[in-house]
Amino acid sequence: METRKVQLSGGTTYTVSLPKQWADEHNIDSGSVLYLYPDDRSLLLETVDDGSERAKTARIDISQQDEQPIRQSIRAAYLAGYDEITLLDHGGETGRRRHVVTTAVDRLCGLEIIEGTENTITLRNLLDSDTISVRKSTLRLQLITLAMFRDAVKAIVDSDVELASQVSDRTSEADKHFSLIERQFRRSLSDLQEADRLGCSRVELFGYYRAATHLDRIAGCATSMAEHVDQFQTPLPATFSRAFQERASETKHLQERACNTVFRTSESAESHAIVRDCTRQREAIDVERERLFDHEDSSVASSVNSLFDYLDRTVRNARAIAEVGVRITIDDAH
Repeated sequence: METRKVQLSGGTTYTVSLPKQWADEHNIDSGSVLYLYPDDRSLLLETVDDGSERAKTARIDISQQDEQPIRQSIRAAYLAGYDEITLLDHGGETGRRRHVVTTAVDRLCGLEIIEGTENTITLRNLLDSDTISVRKSTLRLQLITLAMFRDAVKAIVDSDVELASQVSDRTSEADKHFSLIERQFRRSLSDLQEADRLGCSRVELFGYYRAATHLDRIAGCATSMAEHVDQFQTPLPATFSRAFQERASETKHLQERACNTVFRTSESAESHAIVRDCTRQREAIDVERERLFDHEDSSVASSVNSLFDYLDRTVRNARAIAEVGVRITIDDAH
């Protein structure tokens, strides 16, 4: 690490000299323009480009890849922030693989197939950061997640297979919003201008990303719950049904309260209260689990125990979201 002394030039401007070797390594020369970003107690430095370097491109050889690795490669490049992705197939089988690529693209916001040849498929992100609101995307993910959780509970209580299927169908919609949020957050780590284009600070982006991570996990719990409908040929026994609905209702309420702290629509003390309430809710769920040991039908008891397990996981994620709210409250105060 090197240090430099700030000097006053002409009585109106402070100047700092840059080590020539360091400047050469970062393509900084006489006349270069630099961005200065205040970041808490630090000052971040970034070179200015003319926009021609902003677009990130990736080339991926899929010649030897099966369907799942192809989907994973496309998703990984998208999340890494690449604007254009060219898939290379030296075997000339892009026509056969196009359906795989299309299904992968459909699960990602803004990504489209723009060109295809015998050996290549070119994908491009058509969403501009200036038009994206990470806050709104996180809000949308919250609404989707809450709807999935609510419908999963109803499907279980009513033994509604069709409604359970609808919950599973919305999994891709939730994943689509989460992927967009993760992409924009990861871009902000390597591009200091990204946060400015999105209209929020990197600290705010991190908060939304962390909240979205846990919302995505809650959506996964809702999907898993809905998949248990087939295990109940008849509605849940009345005692279990009532207890399950009560715990599920309180769990949903905790999710809503936790998200409100992240979006700053509740009092600062609420975050700490939610953390405490989540602990109490998990204790109440454990009590219901213990009652299952006395049930005469072990298969029913096992299935119901799984449902309470998903409620417990959901509460843990709600608590994690509330803890994000606690950190946001502290950041706002300082």
